[in-house]
Amino acid sequence: MLLTLAVRLALSRHIDYRWRQVALVTGCFLGTVLLLGGISIVQLFAREDARDRNRLGVVASTPAPTDLLMQLSFENADGQSIMLLWVEPATSEPPVLPPGLETLPDPGTMIVSPALARLIERDEALRARFRVAGVLDASNVPSASDLFAYVRPGPGRTLRGDVQTVRIARFGGPDGAFPPSLRMEADRAFVMGLVFCLGVPSIIVLTVVQSTASRSRDRRLALLRALGVARARLAVLAAYEATILATPGILAAVATWMLLTPHLDHVPLTDRPVFPGDLSLPLPIAAGGALAFLFGVFSMSLFTTWWSLAWSRPVGRPSLVRSEGRVVRFALPIAALASFALSVRSFGRGQEGAFVWFVVSAVFCMLTVPILYGALVRAIGAFLSLARTAEV
Repeated sequence: MLLTLAVRLALSRHIDYRWRQVALVTGCFLGTVLLLGGISIVQLFAREDARDRNRLGVVASTPAPTDLLMQLSFENADGQSIMLLWVEPATSEPPVLPPGLETLPDPGTMIVSPALARLIERDEALRARFRVAGVLDASNVPSASDLFAYVRPGPGRTLRGDVQTVRIARFGGPDGAFPPSLRMEADRAFVMGLVFCLGVPSIIVLTVVQSTASRSRDRRLALLRALGVARARLAVLAAYEATILATPGILAAVATWMLLTPHLDHVPLTDRPVFPGDLSLPLPIAAGGALAFLFGVFSMSLFTTWWSLAWSRPVGRPSLVRSEGRVVRFALPIAALASFALSVRSFGRGQEGAFVWFVVSAVFCMLTVPILYGALVRAIGAFLSLARTAEV
């Protein structure tokens, strides 16, 4: 019964209802894209971190014939730092190899990352100094912006006997320690900052979209309320209606994101390069994000409708001012401010629970919006009621 009414309400052809239909579909499309963008950034960081861990070598505790000798040095070019990883077999036996290398480069040559290969092509001085024997595959490089190379010493040079030389027993695993990780704290700050900047607008879009009104819809809800329909059933009806309208926008956003991300070579709205496919989402994760946003639409519509009906006065009945309602109206904004302050403090100090406090503050902010909106409308109405009308 309620679902049938919700479908008829959502598909209403009344001209007054068109704005709500367009706003909900468009807003949910935008909000879902922002949410999936935040999830893709987290997925990007996880993929880069996994490739970086595979690249790290485990220092040999005891010498072995298959050890690989490695030494680290840096070069500067065009204002950027290049990591050079000098490699050489410890014995005449074939050594362990870093990910992406089928064999060590010839003496005096190097195998470079894709970003370094592009830099060498642009820089004539680097082309004259570096003898490039090959380029690493993207699956064996932490990120698209990393500048590093595996270099084999030239004839007459060796890494043996140098105090800076490290013996590597194998690559990958949690105990990898050499060379130093390319994943810097700045990257973590970038990821968290971008996720925050995408998550907050997503919540704002969801809140604003849910506030879009239609006089036709409101009249029907008011009529049903006057006929004695329970407040809870009306709230569920409004939630069903919003969910039906939101579904096409959310599905379109998922389809657009799934088709677009495999071809992106930069993080949208930034100049940070990525390998194509690093921002793509597995279908279960994308579907989970879409369902989470759809649940947000349902729950927010349910809450806001129930809240507005709780404070509305049924026809023919006197209004009652409830003391507990006043407590809620003051408590929610205070809780939102407190949790937001804690989330900012936690992010600033790099604490583990920062993201949890961010989610808590976002929930409180969503719950506070209807209260602040109502207070603002009442304040504007009171101000306008004091203005003098012009005499005609």
